[in-house]
Amino acid sequence: MAQQQYYGVADARPARVHVYFSSPTGKRRDKRAMARALADFVNANLQRANPVANFGRRELPERLSTMSIASGSGDWWCGESGAVTLSDIRAALARSISEKEKRLPTYRKNLGPGAQLWLLLYTTADVPRSMPIPFGIEQWRFQSGFDRVFWFATLEGKFVEIHVADSADAHSQLPA
Repeated sequence: MAQQQYYGVADARPARVHVYFSSPTGKRRDKRAMARALADFVNANLQRANPVANFGRRELPERLSTMSIASGSGDWWCGESGAVTLSDIRAALARSISEKEKRLPTYRKNLGPGAQLWLLLYTTADVPRSMPIPFGIEQWRFQSGFDRVFWFATLEGKFVEIHVADSADAHSQLPA
């Protein structure tokens, strides 16, 4: 509905939008008003897309959680976001690192002596597991054989280094 309203204006420029609506938590929503607010927001902010602009809850109209606007044509996509807890994020990071750890022997075999192995994890705006970078993550420690681990969150357009520790250190420094 928002896409139709946006392109209903004669001078509308091509835009591709991915948006997550916040959980309704038992409240009724006026779909027409939400579509109008979304179309107006895209129209007002498309110029920031170079080629993509990402927006968080604080910047968006009420009942929108996250949004990416890309210059260029394409179908608009939407989903509904649910609550994500710190323990959910921590568990997802641990699983991702653990999965990549299985490949470490192969990676090391293909590198010269003393070469470092860095791991880059990322989340995107168009997958359900996309998560924000939590405040205080720099205090978290994960056991890993990688020399450095980074996480890029497309929704926020930033990255953070995930600290690695040996197994004894990792368990003693986990957040409560």
